[in-house]
Amino acid sequence: MLAILTVTQVLLMAVLIFGDIGFDRPGRFGMSFGHGILLSILYQIALVLGVVYSCIKRKWYTLFPQAVIPLLGIVYTAWPAARYDAREHQHLLGETRDVVEEELDSRSVIQGVQEDEQGAREFVSYPGMTVHYAADGIVVRVQANDR
Repeated sequence: MLAILTVTQVLLMAVLIFGDIGFDRPGRFGMSFGHGILLSILYQIALVLGVVYSCIKRKWYTLFPQAVIPLLGIVYTAWPAARYDAREHQHLLGETRDVVEEELDSRSVIQGVQEDEQGAREFVSYPGMTVHYAADGIVVRVQANDR
């Protein structure tokens, strides 16, 4: 029973962390925000059942990782994200999205599409700066945020 709960927790956590779950449209694997919520609820149910089962059976060595892993996730998300200065990242002009994502931390970002006289452009707003992409995924502008 405990092995099944542990495998379930690991698989659900892996999908939640590494799966591409879209917010306003499905991600690469077809998962949307509703799928993310469902997977989160299933993970929480498996976690509670695993913790209760470990306490009843007094298997403390299985209780520890079940309790620590969610706590590490909470600490990671609560840890302040790096703040960027647009003047220091002008070298990203002309680079691809992959290069930008390798260099910058992806926590606390806002992604969207902005319409202007040149058409629709995708942007990614990091703490302190915003990176604008052309239709082909090349950086066309790096600007400072006013906040």
